[in-house]
Amino acid sequence: MNNSRKLFSVLIAALVLFSLTTGCSKDSGEDTTGSEHTNTSENTTTIQQTETTTQETTQPEVTYIANTSDGDYEYEVESGNVTVTGYIGTEINVIMPDTIAGFPVKTISGFIANSGYKKVESVIIPNSVTSIGNCAFRYCWSLISVTIPNSVTSIEVCAFDSCESLASVTIPNSVTSIREYAFSNCKSLTSVTIPNSITSIEACAFDSCESLASVTIPNSVTSIGAQAFGNCKSLTSVTIPNSITSIEACAFDSCESLASVTIPNSVTSIENDAFHNCTSLTNVTIPNSVMSIKDYAFSDCISLISVTIPNSVTIIGAQAFGNCKSLTSVTIPNSVTIIGKGAFPSETIITRV
Repeated sequence: MNNSRKLFSVLIAALVLFSLTTGCSKDSGEDTTGSEHTNTSENTTTIQQTETTTQETTQPEVTYIANTSDGDYEYEVESGNVTVTGYIGTEINVIMPDTIAGFPVKTISGFIANSGYKKVESVIIPNSVTSIGNCAFRYCWSLISVTIPNSVTSIEVCAFDSCESLASVTIPNSVTSIREYAFSNCKSLTSVTIPNSITSIEACAFDSCESLASVTIPNSVTSIGAQAFGNCKSLTSVTIPNSITSIEACAFDSCESLASVTIPNSVTSIENDAFHNCTSLTNVTIPNSVMSIKDYAFSDCISLISVTIPNSVTIIGAQAFGNCKSLTSVTIPNSVTIIGKGAFPSETIITRV
């Protein structure tokens, strides 16, 4: 009997202990699961923070590099594009690259003159270039030839000024204007091809191109700037298209070999000194579209023997035909209401009709 009670007591104690052990295990499992969820959330937060930190430390795209050098060139980078500011190589025949330091070459704003090396004889410009900037090749005295690709849309002020050995140039039909002094003082330039994309030839564009013998200006050109072809001493002929409305001041001043010129009937005014000192000019016909012949327009044209003035003209400026020693007579229509002082030589016989 006593043994039975003892056995029963042992069984009861074992059951109680088993229940307690199972409960603790269950609680421990729930805590472990919760811990796992907490750790996953913390890991996710850590990953997001790492990604954010990585994004914040990424280097921005290069947009500007101050003037520096790489190999044969000085250059700067702006908005991911290269502007060449100088040539520091030693080659005399230069083929320019279309990229420098991995960036496309878009503009040439300085070449030999900026680096002091002036012996280059030829340059091939890559078709990545869109602009030949101000004074880009100025004073490149030895430059004989240059290849300009049709990617170029602008030839800026003084771009080839004083390239005294440059013999010929072809301007591509992607260019719309020839800026001031672009080819001035190119004393060896004998020919130039002006495409019909050009709408304006600006002041002094070809001034003092002493070897330029002839030039054809296309119908696309609407304006010829002041002294655009001044001092082109070898220029014997010029074709002015009927798209031109005004021949600006000194446009053909001192073109000493110019023997004849045809002014189209689109022109309404001949400005000051337009044909001054064209000493070989023998005759000129002024169309009946012209209303004014300004001061000194044909002065010192010492070979001029004949001029036709139409009845559209109302003003003949001072010294307009001054010192035209060979002009013995001239007929002036009644439409002319103003004749400036010394408009004609004193010995010229003037007839009014």
